[in-house]
Amino acid sequence: MKRVLLGMTAIGLAGCNWGGSNHNQHYQHGYQYGGYYGHNGYQNAMPVRMHGSQQINNRTAIEFSAGAEEFTGGNILPRVVGTGGQINKVEYKDAYDTAWRATGGISYDVAPRTTLVARGFYKQAQSADDTITGFTGNGGTAVTGNFSDMNSYGAEVGFREYLSNHNGPAKLRPYMGATVGAAYLESVDFENGSANGNAFAGPIEVFDNQWVPTASAVVGLEMPVSSSFSMGVESGLRYEGKRESDTANFETTDAYSVPVTLRGRFRF
Repeated sequence: MKRVLLGMTAIGLAGCNWGGSNHNQHYQHGYQYGGYYGHNGYQNAMPVRMHGSQQINNRTAIEFSAGAEEFTGGNILPRVVGTGGQINKVEYKDAYDTAWRATGGISYDVAPRTTLVARGFYKQAQSADDTITGFTGNGGTAVTGNFSDMNSYGAEVGFREYLSNHNGPAKLRPYMGATVGAAYLESVDFENGSANGNAFAGPIEVFDNQWVPTASAVVGLEMPVSSSFSMGVESGLRYEGKRESDTANFETTDAYSVPVTLRGRFRF
């Protein structure tokens, strides 16, 4: 009997050692599957992935957002040169109303607090209703006019770094992030121009269709609404590169804006 008990004890210890090793291996490689109530309080109908002790449900997600952007820096018309004259600068914030921007794309959680994103976007800024005045042209000529709407679309990639793990429903998760990309800008014209009350013959091209680099840095808050859907709000600073003009008389600068964006994220 003593030998039997010793043998059963040895087998039990070996089983525990194997189970612990296998358990640690699961956590080390970051995956463990099962259907049970996880850290977020929702029952998981699909396999659950574990990263260390943190549960990650459905790492891949569809994302969409919409928001407004207010120009804060840069000049669409820093100067006009040509026949010895110069026209005073015009800032983007004076030439355009608040822009709006929409995005759609995917994201992937590479770690409990790190998410990679890739998305496309469309942006439009309508010309300000007020006529731009106060230009000083050749010999003190008073020049007035406005600019056509600004439309652009493109793509960007980036990341979000959350400051806390997802471990409960209705818990706010602060984050910071950044993106880089490119935008295709449609051409913009100077329209309804006049000098001392004499109308121009037609619109003057400020810049033609072209690609410019983009970048952004944001901070935000995200809150889970259900086991598969979360919402967030973010703001920060967005950059768009200088527009190159084919018209010798025009020159622009880089553009800066502050976005306020509402974002949705659906895991699948």
